[in-house]
Amino acid sequence: MNIFALPAAHAFTMNLTLCLIVLSFATWNLGEVVMISSLNPVHAILGVKVIFAGLTFAPLFFLHFSFVFPVRRQELPSRSLFRWERKDKIRNEENHSHCRR
Repeated sequence: MNIFALPAAHAFTMNLTLCLIVLSFATWNLGEVVMISSLNPVHAILGVKVIFAGLTFAPLFFLHFSFVFPVRRQELPSRSLFRWERKDKIRNEENHSHCRR
């Protein structure tokens, strides 16, 4: 694998994790359909088990997605809409410039 394939691999991981989140919610909904439409209590209990499986995996996949998704990028120059924010930032940089030496 070369360096140009790394962004594609990261995008694939994000897409796969998001797909797993959607599939866990689909499993939850499928379990509800089975539970509601069943006439036999055994089938209703099976539907409840499917619901719990979907509810168990949804937060796990979301946690994994939240760790994979944020990608650190190089900081772009600040384009603040408010001028006073830029002035405060410049003042802070000037005040702390002696600390960098």
